[in-house]
Amino acid sequence: MILIKKGTPLRKVSEALRQEGIVKNGRLFVWLTQVLGKKAEIKAGEYELHTRMVPLEVLGILVKGQVKPHLVTIPEGYTLLQVAQLLEDLLIVEKGAFLQKASSAAFISSLEIPQFKGPHLEGYLFPNTYHLVREMDSEEVIRRMVQQFKRVYASDLSEKLSQTGISEGDAVILASII
Repeated sequence: MILIKKGTPLRKVSEALRQEGIVKNGRLFVWLTQVLGKKAEIKAGEYELHTRMVPLEVLGILVKGQVKPHLVTIPEGYTLLQVAQLLEDLLIVEKGAFLQKASSAAFISSLEIPQFKGPHLEGYLFPNTYHLVREMDSEEVIRRMVQQFKRVYASDLSEKLSQTGISEGDAVILASII
């Protein structure tokens, strides 16, 4: 198992691969990556690589970003802070970056949530089990959770709420209180 963090220099990546026995010669791996023009294309994440792979195969996996997925369950009733902490504990995203994105007015408006109320996405991050990867962008995690919220809202709740006269925003606030 190899974990490549965002911004890790190619030489450190090759050294980690060499230490794990994935590649025999770290300098050769660096040279190969540079000659093929793939240096900037290596993606962060957790990889399952083995010693029987040839360097070109390893490079292909790193460039394609074929990272190991993790099943992450966000329990019902978790606050925004609890979701952020859980994701940080599992090394999916950094808590601070997640909270910043979940409170960014510009980012929230890009999600196009109808009748959005509130300064942050509390209540709009749908509790579910997700396939996530380590070192993932917090923006992508939030987008997935909000998309799931929209799917469920559109299919199950929209019609029921319109019959009661309660807006989506009010329903989210009410649900978070309960």
